[in-house]
Amino acid sequence: MAKNSKLRKASKNILVPTVRWREVHPMGVVCRSDAYYAKMAGRMAGMIRDMIGNAVEATEDDIVDVAVELAAYLEDKINGINLWNAFIALYREKFGRVYPFYDVREDELLDDEPNLPDVRFILWRAFDRISSASLLNPLTQPISTLAGIIHDFLMDEFESAPESPEFVEAIYTADKYDDVIYLRSMCSWLAARSYLTAVYDMEYCFEKIFDIYKSIVGDNINEMMLAYGIEAYFAFNAEIGPLALTAPAWLGKMMELSGNEAVRKLAPGISAIRTKTMLPYDIKAVGQDGFKVESLAGDIMEMTFDPLPENVWSDVRVGHQIITTLFEYNGKWKVNGMSSITPKKMDFSPAKADYAKRLDSQKNSYDWNISKNNGSRIGVAADMKELKARFGLDKVKNPKIDESVSDDLDNAKEILYFINDDGSMSILPDCAPCVAIPDNPYYNVSEATARGAMILCGHESSKEMRQYIMDNGLMPDARLASPSIPDSEAKTWFAENVPFLVALTHSDDVEVNMP
Repeated sequence: MAKNSKLRKASKNILVPTVRWREVHPMGVVCRSDAYYAKMAGRMAGMIRDMIGNAVEATEDDIVDVAVELAAYLEDKINGINLWNAFIALYREKFGRVYPFYDVREDELLDDEPNLPDVRFILWRAFDRISSASLLNPLTQPISTLAGIIHDFLMDEFESAPESPEFVEAIYTADKYDDVIYLRSMCSWLAARSYLTAVYDMEYCFEKIFDIYKSIVGDNINEMMLAYGIEAYFAFNAEIGPLALTAPAWLGKMMELSGNEAVRKLAPGISAIRTKTMLPYDIKAVGQDGFKVESLAGDIMEMTFDPLPENVWSDVRVGHQIITTLFEYNGKWKVNGMSSITPKKMDFSPAKADYAKRLDSQKNSYDWNISKNNGSRIGVAADMKELKARFGLDKVKNPKIDESVSDDLDNAKEILYFINDDGSMSILPDCAPCVAIPDNPYYNVSEATARGAMILCGHESSKEMRQYIMDNGLMPDARLASPSIPDSEAKTWFAENVPFLVALTHSDDVEVNMP
């Protein structure tokens, strides 16, 4: 402890402006405690800089970001914000383990105080994002050492750090959630600003949503309306935080853990929010309090006028179509952000027929590919020539191949491939040696040990492919590199933690729910 105190005194603070600190709060929330936490983050930033030296490729801005996350974690614990506690509760529900990565007993963790494993995890996740290495091992000793020092510092601060009642009021005033726009703003805070769940690659998420919108509405759209629509869709559909869950799932669990009974009653409805992507819907009936629409799949959905502006309610007429994204809250569907209502009646049957035809085409592609692959979804091939011949792709002008793979496949060797639900095929060059498919002639233990983890934690494989590999135990030799851990222990640790690692490394994506 004395050694840590000397480090604190010797470290030169890094300035963290109060406005930078406020970026972790919901938009517009100003707390009397802001200056305190900003200054505390600056002290931690100086300590972190002096501790890591050149061991991590971190800029001063990177270090400030890490320190602000840690200060926000302390504020969370002091004020009962429950964001961290929601993470641990959701983790246990999803994976059936007490704690991610580390050997921790439940009775060692405190809900309302800083915990050493929490600090260790926050530091690992932050430095993993900063590092150019493919994936840092969470058990690395330098991070563990730094976590001990920062935890001591946070425990000292815990005794005197002020509360942030304005922050608590913004999240835990039940009446505010009568307004669904406010509900969406809290989801937006979680997705864009909070210390634990804010997306790291905002540009990627927005570009993906932009592509969804443009595919439906084309170029003839007001840019301000488009920006509003993208932000609204992002709030409910971004898969965020270390569990890659949507903001309503996080917010609902936070409310469930609240000591406020009125807030707890809101939790089930918020957790159950579901969405539909940008699509046309046929207006079938209009009443005094809302209207009914039909989806492309033929489902009838009850909608409220709210939150549509009152001046467009009269435009909602039977036989017209509304093009929009939707979310369901407490049993009723609502417009989410941007919407457009056709000025005249339109026949909905051609759009439904096109959708049904697209589903049939996907099913036929899937069935064809499965039949050509002896009933299996996964396989290996020596090269593209062999793969194309196996599936008849050498006779198809534009074969349906997952767009996430490289454009240059002609020279690919030792290919691993997977047939997705929509009939498309994910193709990973040079990955056949890493997956223990029965009778795989290319399987190589040393290759699987060195590179297998990145097939699951990288972004070249599809979500379905990763799940299939995990469910069928096709990577028994995969591990994360660590010079201090024997191979057998590293492989066991990876097998136990890989479902969470996969979720964590594939957050910052966008959920797309079709009819």
